[in-house]
Amino acid sequence: MLLWLFAFSLCALGDTGATGTKFDLRVSLPYATHGYAKLRLSKIDRNPNTTYGGFFSYNKQMQHRWTNMSLHSVLKDVTVGSPNTFKVDGTTFSVALPKKGTGVSTVIFGDPCAWFTGDSADVAARMATIDHDSLVGNIACQGDVGQKLPPILNQVATEIDYWNILGDNFYDRYGGMTEVFFDQLNLAIKSKPLVTVIGNHDYWLWGGPKDAYKHDSFGNGFMQYYAQDVLAGKHDTVNFLNYSIAPQPGNKIASHTNFLSYKQIGDIGMIGYSCAYDWATLEGFFTEACSYFETDPPKWLFLMGHWNQENLGAAPNMDVPKVFEKLKTFKGCGTNKGFKSMYGHTHCNKKISDDSFMIGNTGYPTDCGNQGFVYMSSKLYTNTLTVVKFDVTGDNSKKLVQCMQSKGSINRCFSLGDMWLNSTATW
Repeated sequence: MLLWLFAFSLCALGDTGATGTKFDLRVSLPYATHGYAKLRLSKIDRNPNTTYGGFFSYNKQMQHRWTNMSLHSVLKDVTVGSPNTFKVDGTTFSVALPKKGTGVSTVIFGDPCAWFTGDSADVAARMATIDHDSLVGNIACQGDVGQKLPPILNQVATEIDYWNILGDNFYDRYGGMTEVFFDQLNLAIKSKPLVTVIGNHDYWLWGGPKDAYKHDSFGNGFMQYYAQDVLAGKHDTVNFLNYSIAPQPGNKIASHTNFLSYKQIGDIGMIGYSCAYDWATLEGFFTEACSYFETDPPKWLFLMGHWNQENLGAAPNMDVPKVFEKLKTFKGCGTNKGFKSMYGHTHCNKKISDDSFMIGNTGYPTDCGNQGFVYMSSKLYTNTLTVVKFDVTGDNSKKLVQCMQSKGSINRCFSLGDMWLNSTATW
């Protein structure tokens, strides 16, 4: 919710044995109507005039905001259940999409913020370009979650199928802190589909429309950097983003079509949305999404958004708990016995009920104080959804990485976490 930052020491990555890469690959799941056996592959760089040998169909300098970067993207057909290997700009990577209906695993975190220090001249040069407002609050940061999260992600990458961020992604006006963070991630985690939803700070750095500044991102940086396959590209998979609303004049936020999607991976369906738009604007989308999942129901279905309450830019009655209750009356959503919700915003990691999870503390020093992330799997046990929260404060993150390295799997390290759910489907 409110803007604070935490310290990030690059040298802390040394004991993980996992090296980050500046090859900034983004993999996202397809908008469901495009078909299951596809993945959107994107590359973020500073070369708008290259197509990389025709690999990408979309190649443009970012528009409106974060314009020092370029986005290259393509929606690719993939073979389900097998590795799909590609080579771009001299880098070879493999992506995989599990068979539809099979169990999958993910890690989930929300409201991550980042501040970077260290001896790297490259990092120092980048930090010198970050605006003053994005630096304010550094003194209040605690927990050093920033130095702990990349090693965990790099280590767990080989055993998850995708990963989630629930908004307020790095509290970043111009993209510099986000970019340095992603440079610490290895190719294994970058090759996994990333599913993310937008938060209030991804529109307005200081948290809400009343504190808007003309140079805020207004959602434009988020929608291009994370390159999700969204409603805007439902009928045009090449020009898949909607730039029709310029932020100025008037401090206007980007079109809602850039932040709405429904998709599936394995036996988990997801409906992602932004709470910043009213019900009249989004009702048709929700009707479409629920109707789709009525025809082709997944075992588990999650409503994903950022806001857990109506404040700081959320439209009336559009926070996730209220929309979740409303969608329970929709066929395909409420009729799915595995229908659940997840969100962040309030800086807590907390099980609200067996059907709702607040995952909003990845670095924030107050509120609940239990900084960490969630691991979720539907493939450990037959027809069972397992949800475990891991605290990374103190030495906990180091213990977790060491456990994963010595035992070979996060599944063998549950004793270090807090079991939120281990629910077997009876339907």
